Amino acid sequence: MPPKKTIRELDTLLVNRIECLPGGTGWQKIADHLGWEFKPRPKRGKYIITNFSPGYFDCAVSLRKEVENLLDETDDSLHDGRNIMPSVAVLRRKPYLLNAIRQMGGPDDVAPRIGLCSPSDWRYFREFRAVLTLLSEYMELTDAKGVMPRLRHLQQNGFEELSRLIIRHGGSKAMASRLDLKLPSGKPNDLYWGPFSVSFALEVLDACDTLRFVDRGMIRMPSTDTLVAFGVPNADVLIEAYGGEDAVGNQCKTPGETRTTV
Repeated sequence: MPPKKTIRELDTLLVNRIECLPGGTGWQKIADHLGWEFKPRPKRGKYIITNFSPGYFDCAVSLRKEVENLLDETDDSLHDGRNIMPSVAVLRRKPYLLNAIRQMGGPDDVAPRIGLCSPSDWRYFREFRAVLTLLSEYMELTDAKGVMPRLRHLQQNGFEELSRLIIRHGGSKAMASRLDLKLPSGKPNDLYWGPFSVSFALEVLDACDTLRFVDRGMIRMPSTDTLVAFGVPNADVLIEAYGGEDAVGNQCKTPGETRTTV
């Protein structure tokens, strides 16, 4: 008997008719009638977590240890680093671990509890870095520095991905205000955040991508001293000029590290 997936691709209506036959055994009946062999897909049961004491996975330290052990056993090319919650595809290598994480709410909910960046925030961070990279390349290519391009122009001239990412991150007006770019219409932007620079934002995001400081499930901007030590040119001067660490972190969508005042 051909796989259900193959039949569904050829004739969805036929699949629906077979599955609606009385008794729920339509596939077996059709196979018997045609003299074919039918191998039903085995049902997936819940994974039984053995060899662990009760409440083991409720402990953040134990759960993080299991995730780190999984990453140690996984090729580096298949995950994004030790501070990032691995994808479901990687977690499937240890079904009991994936099951435990799902029972606790899923990777996005569990990641902040064990000090890792959540998968959704990591994707968002990488997307924002990508939109700034593409925007910087566009400005270099067209010599249109300091001005936010029109979406229609991008879509009509082969920059569809840049247009899509700008829309995803708030649209032209919001991005222009965040990055201190002029609107293509020349009109003042009432959402203006303050002075900033696309090139400096990329320097900060590159440092964030390398250092990967994580707090509450998010990639955080390192301190000024850390950025200076990392080699970001004039980081101390520019951060002060752009309003301080909190302002720069918010404009880069990487709020600064949590600091405790004693």
